[in-house]
Amino acid sequence: MAWRPCPFARRWPYLWNPLTEQQRCVLSRALADDCDFCEPTEREIADLAAYVAGTITADEFEQRAEWRMVGASY
Repeated sequence: MAWRPCPFARRWPYLWNPLTEQQRCVLSRALADDCDFCEPTEREIADLAAYVAGTITADEFEQRAEWRMVGASY
């Protein structure tokens, strides 16, 4: 099945550009599954895209989420 841009991909297409088609599908599905009642920020999606692409580890992804919760910059 070919990837079709989700609303977040249409809003911030540059976050999807470096990903493969399979990674784009994974990211879009993750957002569809987890975002029924939330509105993720651009930064949250950028971190998730980096994790899906393999440029950050799961630990780095979690650390960034914790930093966002306390308002720290990274």
